[in-house]
Amino acid sequence: MSLLIYTCLVHLYSCRTSGVSVSVTYPPMITLPQHITKLGIINRSIATKNDGNKIESVMSGESIQGDVIASEECLITFRNTFNQNGVVTAFIPPEHRINGINGLTIPDALPWDTVLRICEKNQCNGLMVLENFDTNSDNALGTTITSINMARGYVGPKNINFSVKYYWRFYDAITKSVIDQFGDILRQGVTVNNPLQPLPIAAVTQAGYIIAQTTAGRYLYQNIWYERRYFRRGHPEFKIARRMVIANDWNGAIDLWKKNTLSKSKKASGRACFNMALGCEVLGQFEAAKDWAEKSYVEYGIRKGRIYLHELTRVR
Repeated sequence: MSLLIYTCLVHLYSCRTSGVSVSVTYPPMITLPQHITKLGIINRSIATKNDGNKIESVMSGESIQGDVIASEECLITFRNTFNQNGVVTAFIPPEHRINGINGLTIPDALPWDTVLRICEKNQCNGLMVLENFDTNSDNALGTTITSINMARGYVGPKNINFSVKYYWRFYDAITKSVIDQFGDILRQGVTVNNPLQPLPIAAVTQAGYIIAQTTAGRYLYQNIWYERRYFRRGHPEFKIARRMVIANDWNGAIDLWKKNTLSKSKKASGRACFNMALGCEVLGQFEAAKDWAEKSYVEYGIRKGRIYLHELTRVR
């Protein structure tokens, strides 16, 4: 395809559609029971390290002290982020450490008598427990190689790749059930100027900050801005609907688009279905948005509907 033809097609396509920035509010991934009003945050990831564990930690590039500091900062960040929901109050009790298990092993859930005892002592009805927080890196190998370079007279920066394995459980003390539990591995990298420098604690702490924000986000409403496009041509009423979009009257635009999904014109119906997907997304009706996007593609051949459906499925 020549550049001229391609440019003409892009211009033609842009004339049929308009762009708009929309703020989409997603409900929490996990909806908390109404009886959870106060949440205690517990650190169970810190274990007593014996000498064997210390040797293993040095060989694997793990920082024992870094895990302790980062896991504590992780609790603080979770508390601060979670409290943005304004419904459930999260706090860190003065005695918030429970001895955990060394290494990558994820411990079994706490016995309910332990959960109830902690909740009664701290006057809360739920516990968010950081069950596991374990850092490993390639720093030990990198230090060996860099030492050889130093002997040859070259001293340069060093890249350290590390990973943090973490796991959380949310205990409901009222129903004696674990209402959420999940974990993952966060992989990060950091560059240090001193080739013999260990993995910086600040880097592990930053990873803990990311983990805590991601975790707290599971229980919060999320407002995300997207750049979307919609059809402004296909029926005379589409021009009116466009002005409604500009005026932020989405309900009015949806009324016009929905009426045109029944149009005798296949082109108008397909484009109206696509626009309905956008309207439903803006109003938080995500399953309906997927249905309209799918209909625009399957029944009317609007190729952009397939792309939009994939995007809707990816983000939610």
